[in-house]
Formats: sequence, C-alpha cells, structure tokens
Amino acid sequence: MLVIYETALAVGGVLLLASLVMGHHGVDHGGGISADHSMDAGHGDAHGGGAGPFFLFLSMRFWTFAADFFGLTGVLFTKLNLAGDDTRVVLAIAAAIGLGCGVFAAWILARLRNQVVNSLPTEMSYVGLTAEVLLEVTPEEPGRIRLSSRGSLIDLPARCDGGERLPKGSQALVVDVTDGVACVSPAPSPRA
Repeated sequence: MLVIYETALAVGGVLLLASLVMGHHGVDHGGGISADHSMDAGHGDAHGGGAGPFFLFLSMRFWTFAADFFGLTGVLFTKLNLAGDDTRVVLAIAAAIGLGCGVFAAWILARLRNQVVNSLPTEMSYVGLTAEVLLEVTPEEPGRIRLSSRGSLIDLPARCDGGERLPKGSQALVVDVTDGVACVSPAPSPRA
C-alpha cells in the first residue's frame, strides 16, 4: 500500500506544482462542466435544481488536492506506524482526509474565483466622511452636499434630523445614507 500512497503523493504534488508554476488557465474548463461554474453561478445548486455539488468531483483542483492529501496521509500513517499494522484503517483515514481536503480546497477556490472585487464607492462607504454643503440643508428642506470617496466626487441630496441649519459652504458629517439621501450633521471643528 505504501507504493500507492507514494504514487498519489507524487502525482498530486506534480499537479499542484504545475498549477502553481503555470497558473490555472484552461483547468476545469473541459467539456463545459466544472465545479467553478456550478458552485455560485446558479448552475446546479440547490436552488437551480441541477446536480449541484456533484460537479465538484469533475474539478481538476479536487483531484489534485485529494490525491496529494490521500498520499501524504497514507505515507505518514504507514511510515510512523500510527494505526498499527491494520492497513484498512490507514486506507480509510487516508481516503477520508483526501476526500475532505479535495472537496474543501475545490470549494474554497471556486468561492474565491467567483467573488466580485469592486473599488467603486458605495453608500455605506460615505458614512463618517465630511462633505461640503452645496445647497443649504435645513430641517424643513433637504439640501445638497459634495463629498470625496475613493477618488470620486459625489453629489448627494442631504437632510438633517436635528434643529440645526447647515449653510452653503459649511462642512457636514455624513451620519447615514438611505436610498441615496444623506443624513448629515455639522462637522466637528478640527482640533488645533
């Protein structure tokens, strides 16, 4: 059995090294079915009614990590004699760890691949920023403010809940933004 574990470790190691050196371009795209596309894109998930996580087993990432950890566990348990002389226990442990690590690695990499990174400012990123009042903001009448967020100038309608008035040209602190309307208060004066 040691030869099988060593072979699996070598094959998994070579595949892992190859993916690190050459990148992942073209991997998991054969035949139009892959775990990367089935996990989050709505193809085959529990809500889409397809085969779901079974496509995970068609992923090259799954087989790379499964073979690597199956082989590593088998070699360690055999060489260190951690399970005694019972090869069936070593085989079961190695298979379980290989399967678990393969599923986990393929799932994590699929989730990371499908995440959208966005550097555009959002309404929540405006909270806590100071803005210049363009049109006077009163408790009775909404006004307009201009703020800078992530290198962009943004003009927003603004209202204030307190009894204070914010004249044109003054500084306002954005407390909340709901449905594109900023709730502002007077900005604290800078400390000397």
